[in-house]
Amino acid sequence: MPLLMNDCLSNCSATNPLEEIREELRQIREQQAMLLQSVNFCSNKISDFENELSKLKEHLKKTDQILNENKKLKSDLVALQTKVNDLDQASRSNNLEIQGIPEKRNEDLLNIVEKIGAYINYNVTPHTVDYALRVQSNHNSSDTTSKNIIVKFTFKKERDLFLMAVKTKRIRNNNSAKMSLDGISDASIYINEHLTLANKLLYKDVRAAARDKQYKYVWVKNGVIFCRKDDSSRIIAIKSQELLEKM
Repeated sequence: MPLLMNDCLSNCSATNPLEEIREELRQIREQQAMLLQSVNFCSNKISDFENELSKLKEHLKKTDQILNENKKLKSDLVALQTKVNDLDQASRSNNLEIQGIPEKRNEDLLNIVEKIGAYINYNVTPHTVDYALRVQSNHNSSDTTSKNIIVKFTFKKERDLFLMAVKTKRIRNNNSAKMSLDGISDASIYINEHLTLANKLLYKDVRAAARDKQYKYVWVKNGVIFCRKDDSSRIIAIKSQELLEKM
């Protein structure tokens, strides 16, 4: 009988519910600790992510500021370049440019201008012209044989009347630019306002666009480029590449 009592106590001890509960509680505490560790790890990562996100937002804000400043600087630069170009063009208001006359040694440019004046029926005197000189053609020019001639008149009115006489002569000659001058036979001479390089390039682009879009008229007056689709269309002033794109 005592043996049976010992066996019973032994079995009861082996399957003590209290021990099982303690074991389960221990496992639960371990799992809680692991879970807490994981939560802390994730929390730290979220904090790091939030810090990095805050830094990124600050960088983006600074980038936007830089982009806006850059945009304004570009706009200011364009405005400044336009102003400089306008001032440069204004300084040429008494000038005209002659293209197509072959260059000769010891040439008398004033005499050439006088001959052109005689051809277009406009009297040119030493008092009419301030100076005449050769200048290097710009790098986009197709004429590499001779430099253009710049003529500065003493008054803008004289320059304008001279150009009007040139236009009248061309109309009478069916818009031919050829002139039969003494010592200059059958030369194709082009006489226009003295444009800045920027305006020359724009004028070239406007003429090309006018051909593509079948504009009938393109001309320059007082340094400004104008175009007109046909006789019934409105006159458009082209002062920039942006306006050119809207033709």
